[in-house]
Amino acid sequence: MNKALILFLIFIFIFVGIYGTYYFLKLQKAEDSINESILNIKEGDYDDALNELKGVISNYDFKIVKAPAIYLLADTYEKSGKYISAIEAHQMLISDKRLSEAGNWYIRSIISLSKLYRKGVIETSKQKTETLKNYLNLMIERVKEERTKNTFNNSVEYNFKRLFNSFLKLNYDLAIKDVSYDELLIELETELGFIYLQEKKYGKAEDIFIRLNTPISKYGLAQVYLETDEEMKGIKLLWELIKYDTTGKIRSYYIGKSFEYAENKYREKKFAEAIGIFKNIIELTENSEYAELSLYYIATYYYNKNNPAVSMKYLNRILLNSVKSKDEKAQLLKGYIYYDRREFIKALKVFRDFIKKYPYSGHLRTAQEWKSMCERNIKYLG
Repeated sequence: MNKALILFLIFIFIFVGIYGTYYFLKLQKAEDSINESILNIKEGDYDDALNELKGVISNYDFKIVKAPAIYLLADTYEKSGKYISAIEAHQMLISDKRLSEAGNWYIRSIISLSKLYRKGVIETSKQKTETLKNYLNLMIERVKEERTKNTFNNSVEYNFKRLFNSFLKLNYDLAIKDVSYDELLIELETELGFIYLQEKKYGKAEDIFIRLNTPISKYGLAQVYLETDEEMKGIKLLWELIKYDTTGKIRSYYIGKSFEYAENKYREKKFAEAIGIFKNIIELTENSEYAELSLYYIATYYYNKNNPAVSMKYLNRILLNSVKSKDEKAQLLKGYIYYDRREFIKALKVFRDFIKKYPYSGHLRTAQEWKSMCERNIKYLG
C-alpha cells in the first residue's frame, strides 16, 4: 500500500472522527434542550418550554431532533390554550416531507389536529369532516403497510438503513418517545371512531370501539350507548372506566349522565336502579351538589318506604356536609320522622332550630305549623 493511500485513509478517519464528535456533541445539546423543555412542560412552565423548543428548531437541523421538537412545540401551544399557534406548528411538521423519515411524529400531529377539529377549535364543515376521515383512513393504511414492511422486510438495503439510523441515534435518549406502529394504529382508529360518533354514525363508531377494546375506545362506546337509548349499558361502562381516569373527565361525565338517568328512573318509580346509581355518585363525590341531591333522594325514598332509621342516616349526612342546597328540606324531614315516632320533644327542637336558622325560608310557615303541633302534643299527651 503506497504512502499516499495510507495518508488519505488516515485523513478520512480523522475527518470522520472530528465530524462524528461534532455531530454527537450537537445532538447531545439538542437532546438536553428538548428534555429540559419536557421538564418545564410537566411543571407548567410553558413559556420557558416554548423558548427552549424554538431554539432547538432554529439551531439544529437534524431530522431526529427537529421532528419531536416541532411536535412538542405544537403540543405545548395546545396545553397553554394557544390553539392557532398549535395548529400552525402541527401543519409545519406535516408539510415537511423530510421529517416524515424521523419517526411517526407527523402522524401524531395529524391525530392532534383531528382532536382540535372535534373540539371545535378548527372550523367544522361536512366537507372538512369527509376530508379528515379520508386522511385518517389513508394514515391507517400507511401505518399498516409500514408495520408489515418493518416486520418482514429483510432486504440488505432496508437493514442497512435501519442500522445507519440506529447509529445516528446512538446515545440519543429523549424523555418523550415516538410510539410504535401498533400504538399509532390504535390512536388513528380511535380518532376515526370519535369522528363517526360526532357525526352520529353510531353503528360505524360502535364497530370501531368494540374492536379496539381499549379504555379510551370504551369511553367512546359508552357515549354511543348513552346517545342511542342504551343508557344503562353506557353508565355501567363509564363506572368500570373510572379506575383508568387520570384527568377526572370520565368521572365528571359519569356523575352528570348517571344522575340524570337515576332521576328519570326515580320518577318512573324504578327505585332499585335509581338508588344504586345515587349511591355510586355519593361514593365518588361526597361534598358536591350531585351528592347532596342524591342523598336527599335516598333519604326521601327510605322515609316513604317506612324505614325512618335509614332515612335519618342519610339526612344527617346532608346536614353535616359542606353543601347547603337541601339542608332546609332535610331538617324538616328529620322533624317529621321524630314526630311520626311520637318523639315530640326532639321534633320540637328540630323545628325551633329551623325557625332560628332560616328566618327567611320559603318553608318557614310549614316549620311554624309543625312546631305548634309538637307543642300541643307535648301539652296534652306529655
